[in-house]
Amino acid sequence: MRWSPRALAAVAVGVASAAAVSCSSRASGGPLLTWDQMNAEYRTTVASFPFSLPAGVEFPAAAPKPSTDQQSLYEPGAGAMQAYIYAQCAQEHVALQTQTSDPRASAAALDAIEEIDNSPVYQQHYVDPDGVWKAILGKARLGDYSTLQEWYTNDCTGGWADGTTG
Repeated sequence: MRWSPRALAAVAVGVASAAAVSCSSRASGGPLLTWDQMNAEYRTTVASFPFSLPAGVEFPAAAPKPSTDQQSLYEPGAGAMQAYIYAQCAQEHVALQTQTSDPRASAAALDAIEEIDNSPVYQQHYVDPDGVWKAILGKARLGDYSTLQEWYTNDCTGGWADGTTG
């Protein structure tokens, strides 16, 4: 499986192995969270999410839960980022689905993605020093959606982010 930088950022914010259970705090912002604590953070973020989702899209009731038997721990902020990534994936779906049929809707979805990306919460947890993600959005704005489609396929399909599970 190929991991995109965005997916790696979400994982870096997210999961630590059971071996880390004995850690009581982290340099990145305090104690690690259990899934229940991370999910509470997700639900709090969803309850006051500052951006609109596309028409007909709603946040799942809970953040994705690992399918492993290991106890997973999460960095503070992982629950919030699950909400932001879900919203971003929903907007990517609109941009990709409307790129030829409704270019204005596609452009509006790209605008929404950039608004999410530029938010303080997203910027706190996702770092793109080389501007890879901005370049992908720039290509899409010029009509080349191929790399955005690859990232969407890798990060947003076949699971929680596209509503097919969980």
